[in-house]
Amino acid sequence: MKLNGDSAKPLYEQLKNVLKEEIHRGIYKYGEKIPPEPVLCENYGVSRITARRAVSDLVKEDILDRQQGKGTFVKHHAVTRELLTVNGFSDNVKTEGKEPHSKVVSKEIITSTPYLEEGLEIPEGTKVLKLVRLLLIENGTVILDIAHYPLNRFPKLADYIGDSVSTYETLREVYHVQPSYNKRKLNIVLATKKESEFLNCELGEPLFEVKKLSYDSNKVPVHTSTLYAIGKNVTFTVNDPMEEK
Repeated sequence: MKLNGDSAKPLYEQLKNVLKEEIHRGIYKYGEKIPPEPVLCENYGVSRITARRAVSDLVKEDILDRQQGKGTFVKHHAVTRELLTVNGFSDNVKTEGKEPHSKVVSKEIITSTPYLEEGLEIPEGTKVLKLVRLLLIENGTVILDIAHYPLNRFPKLADYIGDSVSTYETLREVYHVQPSYNKRKLNIVLATKKESEFLNCELGEPLFEVKKLSYDSNKVPVHTSTLYAIGKNVTFTVNDPMEEK
């Protein structure tokens, strides 16, 4: 893959973004060694100075780890998530000083199941948007999110959702709905074939499974979601609410 020499964006910046994307896609896995500078130069058609600058920047951003005499490796990170927070993914990641990204895997309109009807408190046969996304953080961590939104309350929601679009921001701005609190269940499960493909992990690897039911201030259900994350990549914290005086 050759970079665009006519672009206003410097080549080292282009190469840095390409390497980040390849880490997201699992071409370079956590703990894995990336190619040495001469190979990067040949693969991307850049000079040694450009390759060195791109790699050095990723080391400074704590994405790569340069080990003297061994090479440069993709650094493992654990994302800390507050289990009781009501913020959406984008809001949570921004509070950590990181840039959130999401990739829509599928948007499908389905007929509600008894499980969804009970959780979302919707009539039998209600149309529901099933939204499957990969939640990406700039350090390479990936979370699989499978969410369901009732279309009798959020008509045409699928039209507003795309890559890196915040669903909670859309709910606030388009439908004037603000999720106010969540009920969550945290489980440890083993990765199925589908989850291992999305998360680029081994079949049977331990995953965090977080089942969430979100409510607005009137205690009306907003959506359900199930998140899957590789256990070693995420740390969940649980803090008691501050006692009122």
